[in-house]
Amino acid sequence: MIKILVIDDEIWLREMIRLALVQRDFQVIEAVDGETGFALARKELPDLILCDVNMDKAGAGYTMLEKLRADIITAAIPVILMTGLADATGMRRGMELGADDYLPKPFKIDELYASVEARLRKMRTVREAAERKFSRPRPD
Repeated sequence: MIKILVIDDEIWLREMIRLALVQRDFQVIEAVDGETGFALARKELPDLILCDVNMDKAGAGYTMLEKLRADIITAAIPVILMTGLADATGMRRGMELGADDYLPKPFKIDELYASVEARLRKMRTVREAAERKFSRPRPD
């Protein structure tokens, strides 16, 4: 079962996202802030992370993303940043830090599903390509 970590300080939004993802048979774990989210990411190794940009501190999602990308254990986990302030500068910063996608708030459930499915599809493609590469016999 695919495991998704949702990090957001808004309880109602985490609950909405959790309910939507559970309907698609995803396992969902939740965190209220970046610090807790980072610890859960290292412990649970989710297949995907949905993270709010502005939580308890402005830009906390960016800090969280920096920590994820700097840690060898979590560096490859796809991250979708969510924000109500989706301006070009903020989006560029997130992408430069290694975000895989951006989901502007408010979003529709179909937009959530599309973003999640796209990231998971890309992850599967990359994984399959790596497996093919390493399963080929090497010439001597």
